[in-house]
Amino acid sequence: MPETRKHFDIPIGQFGDFLRVVFTRDGKRITHFVVQYFARIDDKEREVMRFDTAHDFAHRDLLAWDGSTFRKLPMREGIDYATAMREAIDDLKTNWERYRADFLRRRP
Repeated sequence: MPETRKHFDIPIGQFGDFLRVVFTRDGKRITHFVVQYFARIDDKEREVMRFDTAHDFAHRDLLAWDGSTFRKLPMREGIDYATAMREAIDDLKTNWERYRADFLRRRP
């Protein structure tokens, strides 16, 4: 079966912040995903945090103000990508306010 790519945005909070979800699947199996949290700050969309499967494992990237990754944290070992993607979305929906505040504290 050919791989298919899907994407959608989920609005969160009252500032115009949102989650962007992009994933590829082969049949019912998720083969890659990216879940990004974007905050609208100073009328600009800034990527705050990202969960993805780059480097062939599910992990979280904490991002600096310039967009670079300053910390990479693996998700639990052996997690399948569908579960990891759901957990990433749930985590960001639940904790976005804290992540936004942490990001703003790192502002240069």
